[in-house]
Amino acid sequence: MLLGGIGRLRDGETLAAVRADVQMIHARVAKHYTKLEPHFGVRVEPLQDAVIGDAGPFLFAIFAAVTGVLLVACANVANLLLSRGATRDREFAVRVANGASRRRIIAQLLAESFVFAASGGLCGLGLAYAGVTGFVASAPQLPRLDAITFDESTALYTLLAVAFCTFAAGLAPAFALSSRQVAIALKAAGRGGDASRGARARAGLMVVEIALTFALVVASSLVVRSFWILTHEPLGFSPQNVIVSDNIDDSLESAMGQSSSSRRVFRGFYERLAARMQAIPGVRAVSLAISAPFMERMPELRFTFADHPMPDTEKPRAEFAAVGPSYFALLRVPLLKGRSFTNRDRADALGVVIVNEVFAREYRPHGPVIGTRIAGIPTGGNGKRPPATIVGVVGDVRGTYALAPQPTIYMPFEQAPVLPAIALVRTVPGVHVASSVAAEVPATNPLLPAPQMRDLTSYMSDDAARARLAAITLGTLGLLGLTLAVAGIYAVVSYGVAQRTHELGVRMALGARARHIVQRVIAGTLGLTIIGVLCGIVVGAFAVRLVADELYGIKPYDPLTFGLVILMITLASIVAALLPARRATHVEPIVALRYE
Repeated sequence: MLLGGIGRLRDGETLAAVRADVQMIHARVAKHYTKLEPHFGVRVEPLQDAVIGDAGPFLFAIFAAVTGVLLVACANVANLLLSRGATRDREFAVRVANGASRRRIIAQLLAESFVFAASGGLCGLGLAYAGVTGFVASAPQLPRLDAITFDESTALYTLLAVAFCTFAAGLAPAFALSSRQVAIALKAAGRGGDASRGARARAGLMVVEIALTFALVVASSLVVRSFWILTHEPLGFSPQNVIVSDNIDDSLESAMGQSSSSRRVFRGFYERLAARMQAIPGVRAVSLAISAPFMERMPELRFTFADHPMPDTEKPRAEFAAVGPSYFALLRVPLLKGRSFTNRDRADALGVVIVNEVFAREYRPHGPVIGTRIAGIPTGGNGKRPPATIVGVVGDVRGTYALAPQPTIYMPFEQAPVLPAIALVRTVPGVHVASSVAAEVPATNPLLPAPQMRDLTSYMSDDAARARLAAITLGTLGLLGLTLAVAGIYAVVSYGVAQRTHELGVRMALGARARHIVQRVIAGTLGLTIIGVLCGIVVGAFAVRLVADELYGIKPYDPLTFGLVILMITLASIVAALLPARRATHVEPIVALRYE
């Protein structure tokens, strides 16, 4: 049974000192109360860490990704405003000629920007409300999930953010347009606008947009690849068609105690319960255990080999599990050496254990494994713990997605201390027997309630919930950023082609072929893309640090991911420029020359 407590540190006290004191007290208690099975140790951690955990960096990474998408959108909007405003030279030139001041021109342009921002912001509030509601409904494993709401302060913050970003995105175009000289503007407007005006600003914004998009897509791609690797690691067992109960009753342990007579009653209850569950139609196998993979971390104990005693501080560690005779067959864990547990491994028999492959590889790399005796294994007796003999070696079982299999010692459930147990049941595919299995607990002992039953795969899904949330959220933001970048590139190239109608018409009149026009347009886009990607590599090197803690089985600076994203961004830019480039080849020379 796990116990917890909360304390407040005195002024000037350090956490390290408290940990040392608690460990010393625990060691002192362990010497006097051997029946309490004190192997499992104590842990001291700040309350904030216990509540919040390591969710802070994860949430900050999502916030940074959202900010990246916002910056891409701002660059996109600024570029579009520049392109749109450049076609209004004549309008603003006439206004200035009629006495409009530069301040009035800037105010008009910003007012127009705020109108667009207000419309988009209101639509965004509706999407945000739906997104937050769906996010909370998906029940991700995050601390204080119930505190995530969409209230007035959130809406006000969103509107202020939209207003600020609109002001920032519209300020540069406003200054650029308001500073245009009247005579030059009227002259250029007579030919449909000046193609070169604002080209550097638009190119610079396009480079910034590509760089931010590259960093965003690299970070999201790493997280998505990490999730794929994480959920496709070998498990070492078969979770399909297996249902498990929660602890059948925690009070059973305290009610029965550790006396011999109480333990016999305890064993008898679970023996009858397993037999009743096994008799249910559709049930293939039943096993009792104190834990199962992906349910919770197994307790850890210190042990020593009987032929090599050592002090407590140097004893090796291993995870500990008590399981029934059919546990390994039920989960289809392969037996590599020796034998499995049988019904003869009862409480009054010699102590036996089974270890996993990691245990054999780390602690007995050269010597024999089968027949080795281990001291320190908990038994439910009077505190005497005779060495137990290793009788088998099984394959490694992954107890959680994020951690590799640890050295594990399995002991027969009959020989284990009196602990709250769970029931594992393998069923015939397509047969639902959860309610029938749960009903056997009160049928065996009317004082006990029916436990909750869940598929083992649901625990696995819960364990991968955070990685899945990171992959879906960051993957969606990365895709959104890429979409905005492609749309921005398309808009800029389309505007550039429209502004160069006269130039392209002259070129075609002088004999330029269509493919030369397409190559020229795409080459210009590709040049800006290369500059943006080079800048994006630098920005991405910092961005991947934010998601480094969420990665599994992949390095933050994975060259394959960086290479694939470079290829993706480049192809997306070419595709975005291809349609305007092909449209440029349909320019009729006589129509283009008519503007002259």
